[in-house]
Amino acid sequence: MQRMAIISTQVVASNTRIMADLLLSGILERFPMLEVVSVESGLGWIPFLLEAADHQFKEQQLMREKILSMKPSDYFHRQCYANFWFEEAGIKMRHLIGVENILWESDFPHSTSTWPESWNFIERTLKGVPQEERYPLMVGNAMKLYKMR
Repeated sequence: MQRMAIISTQVVASNTRIMADLLLSGILERFPMLEVVSVESGLGWIPFLLEAADHQFKEQQLMREKILSMKPSDYFHRQCYANFWFEEAGIKMRHLIGVENILWESDFPHSTSTWPESWNFIERTLKGVPQEERYPLMVGNAMKLYKMR
């Protein structure tokens, strides 16, 4: 169980590296209809990644070099999504991430799943989140992404 806890915690770092590659590589520019979902990674790392990627974009003059035509955070907001299932910190930073870029997951059947207590986790995680933001986070964004409406 200790090893599982370590692996489950470290997966965030893996997703950060993958997302940095996507945001800075030009893939999202070349494929503007491509939509990417970062799963099993939570949200808290995203504001820092977007800030760091935008900083490097500017410092390395990637627009002037015609590598990217927009800031990495613009590609993220246009084409990327991330999931949450227990994390309160990420939800507090939802406006930096983009409410429309966030999806809920239970992570079932994995060991980090909130099931069978998912509703308790949802209520705790979304405490203070207005109703008009809860629906997109819980249902609406996934329905839009997967073209279910």
